[in-house]
Amino acid sequence: MRISFPSWFAAALVTGLVPIACGGKSPAGTPVSDDAGGDDSSVAPDQSASPEAGEGGGDTGSTDGPPTYTSACTPLSAQTGTAIDTKHGRLDGYLSFVVPKDGPSSCNGDDSHVHLQIRMNGTIYDVAVDIGAFTGDANLYEADMALPEGAWSEGWHDVGLSYPQLGLHSTQFTAEDPTTLAQKIQTELAGVNHVSVFGDAYAQGNGCHDVHYENGTADGALVINPLSPTAHILFFRFSTQTF
Repeated sequence: MRISFPSWFAAALVTGLVPIACGGKSPAGTPVSDDAGGDDSSVAPDQSASPEAGEGGGDTGSTDGPPTYTSACTPLSAQTGTAIDTKHGRLDGYLSFVVPKDGPSSCNGDDSHVHLQIRMNGTIYDVAVDIGAFTGDANLYEADMALPEGAWSEGWHDVGLSYPQLGLHSTQFTAEDPTTLAQKIQTELAGVNHVSVFGDAYAQGNGCHDVHYENGTADGALVINPLSPTAHILFFRFSTQTF
């Protein structure tokens, strides 16, 4: 289901509460690293690879611009950025690669997340998007609205996000099967250039996770085409979360 909100309706709060644990990381939020993982060249379904091109073409206009994907996923050991340096925030960058469900462990792939590799200021950052562990575990809601917390600007921004203040309620979400949800995320991201992600930082600052409802003040979400006046946003919650 999709709905449209006026841009003034999007509001958020800065926060710092403890995140719900996600798979593929230690309890402290540290990504799993396994450089002996699978084939790093397996591109996620529906995503065409092309040579890396600096800063995604540097497009800061009202259109998304052409994608600039890498030809293979970047191993976690090569993700050395530290710019994600607050507990919760918004990552604005360029989609570089999608590591599918059960993708290469060397690129942080696992069975309960789709991992996005996002280029921000020339460095690749990992984003773990939960897809749940069983049917009905993860729930999805989609809406078109202006990007919450201001215009897209490449970098990590110390801002919050509140599902309730956006007018969202847990009853609006649809229960999903992990494999089906993973494929849907990959399909939605096919051909995408600019992205924004609200989430919680990894301990070492090279990525973020908890891209879902947490507490009503530091919630996570995936934003597609954030330059548009009506960006497309994927909101997630677990079946145990109500608001």
